[in-house]
Amino acid sequence: MHSVLVAIMLVTVALVVVVLLRLQRIYRRGHYGLWIPSYIKGVLAKPSDRDKRHGPLHIVFIIADHFEPGHDSEPLVKWLARYRAVVSKHHDSYGNPPRRTLHFPIEQFYDQQIELLLPLCREGYAEIEMQLHHFDDNSETVLAKYMKGLSDFARYGICQTIDDPPQTRFAFVHGNWALDNSAAHQTPNPCGVNDEIRILSSLGCFVDVTFSSVLTTSQPRRINSIYYATDDPQAPKSYDDGVPVEVGKAPSGDLMLLQGPLLFNWRDWRYRAHPAVENGDIWAGYPLSPQRIPLWLKANIHVLGQPNWVFVKLHAHGCRGTDLDALTGDSFDQTLSVLESTYDDGREYVLHYASVREAYNIIKAAEAGKTGNPEDYRNFVIKPYRANQT
Repeated sequence: MHSVLVAIMLVTVALVVVVLLRLQRIYRRGHYGLWIPSYIKGVLAKPSDRDKRHGPLHIVFIIADHFEPGHDSEPLVKWLARYRAVVSKHHDSYGNPPRRTLHFPIEQFYDQQIELLLPLCREGYAEIEMQLHHFDDNSETVLAKYMKGLSDFARYGICQTIDDPPQTRFAFVHGNWALDNSAAHQTPNPCGVNDEIRILSSLGCFVDVTFSSVLTTSQPRRINSIYYATDDPQAPKSYDDGVPVEVGKAPSGDLMLLQGPLLFNWRDWRYRAHPAVENGDIWAGYPLSPQRIPLWLKANIHVLGQPNWVFVKLHAHGCRGTDLDALTGDSFDQTLSVLESTYDDGREYVLHYASVREAYNIIKAAEAGKTGNPEDYRNFVIKPYRANQT
């Protein structure tokens, strides 16, 4: 009997060791060490200003799309038809339809594709912002690429405000998840520019919405946050941490970062060895579903001191063929329906579909101490773009 117990104990220990080794490999390969400490700290922290909420929770819902049609416009035409068909059925309580922010890659600029997208913008279903994939650049070469992209955009009124004279302003997504040279170890280097944040800001960039970026070295240590990053031109990944945006405090640093949710989904064990990660991504392997909505709200991304306005920033690769159903099909349609029926009752929740630019304006209004209905502040600082005018 004793030998049987010993054998069981040895087998149990062996299984535990195998599981721990597997988890260690997952932890290292997935770069979980970059953000799990912050996640644990958040779980163990004292209650935040969420406990100071009063009245309904205003949900500002944003999709920052890493929109990459490629050289072939046929998939874009198909996406446009399907996307317009589904979003035209939906609206928040103020009549705003879902407003996708299309971060168009300036290194893949095709006039024909922009001309196809402009009607979507004028109908209120989208705004076009900047994305860039680049490799082994330096400050001078990347500046030339940004300036060329902004010049191409300006011909169509993209990232040009309706001010007189127009201002060049834009929100940014780094196409390689490598903002500010944060993946310098890769070959080829998918950036190379340590002062990229400062360059972007000097050109009129008002917010970066690249993150979260789990499973990559570019994932910042700070999570579930809206904050200002200060660029160190001599070092990469200056956005790894920063100063949270807070009511009544002056802006700090060089550029604001608006993050998407990042937390464990403890009800989803599809990977068996560990729970799934909710990172705001919409793709074929993790389509939208009503079950994800409480996690987005649990991330509680807001301006400190204004807990009644919560920002849900998701991301996607909208024109990727494998993800077409996830981004325009039944799961997308059904999740929007639940948002509107359950999270827009006017008492406990109020839903606001917004572009990244509009969300930034609402953030700045909160920072300035504005209260009440965020709907009043969609154009608080940065006016609409000329490309969206009929």
